[in-house]
Amino acid sequence: REKKKKTKAEKNAEKRKRKAEAAHGSDARTADSDSESDEPIRDKGANDNFDFGRVDMGELAVGAPKRKRAKKETLLARALDQRREIADAGGEETVAGQRVAEKFSWSAALARAGGEKVLDDPKLLSKSVRNEQKRKKKSAEKWEKREAFQKEQMADRQKKRKDNLKSRTKAKIDRKIDKREKKRNRPGFEGRSQGPINK
Repeated sequence: REKKKKTKAEKNAEKRKRKAEAAHGSDARTADSDSESDEPIRDKGANDNFDFGRVDMGELAVGAPKRKRAKKETLLARALDQRREIADAGGEETVAGQRVAEKFSWSAALARAGGEKVLDDPKLLSKSVRNEQKRKKKSAEKWEKREAFQKEQMADRQKKRKDNLKSRTKAKIDRKIDKREKKRNRPGFEGRSQGPINK
């Protein structure tokens, strides 16, 4: 512990010494200080503008700021257009077709080097589109089923509520009728009365 404290104290002293040197404006380093400064040594003519993850190849600048990836359908259409363009140039057997194919492959390679995910295989894209459509259809069916079930449950609850209210009002009416009939009865006189006594 004492050693650690001493080393901390020594470090603080060295820091103070460095600050004092910087304040006096002396660029020459003393021979007795073996420790290096915190700042790295820089070349005065060096350029500090770095773009990591970006490869600059003349007019083909790749690794542009990340944006939302296009939909699979548009990517598929783009890939099919590229294939059509290669076929229009004479296929990959001709020199012109090879040149067009090479252009597309270079742009894809540069995009990959820039960190983008390149989706340019029409087979895989069409399969992916089909799977996506199946998934959407399945989820739509599931949603409709769920909505129908909820509507059914709601209707059942409404029916149950109406029945309960109806039975409650009927019970209330029955209680009132019973109460009224009990009031009409005078035990020991008329018995159960059907109407007025004096006719």
